[in-house]
Amino acid sequence: KALLQHLFELQRQLAAVGNNLNQLTRAFNADGTVGSDLAGTLVAVRQSVATVNETLESLALDGDVA
Repeated sequence: KALLQHLFELQRQLAAVGNNLNQLTRAFNADGTVGSDLAGTLVAVRQSVATVNETLESLALDGDVA
């Protein structure tokens, strides 16, 4: 149960990050400027990816992933 909760939280975080990237891209395409929150969004992307990788590695070490 805890693993599922963790995975759903990761899914929520990645969806939020994806939404931020879409907004930044939309703004860039509209006026050619890069939003001031781009750096923060990229940090969030890197953190989310690292968390997903850690979770998958943990599952593999536990024998839950083929």
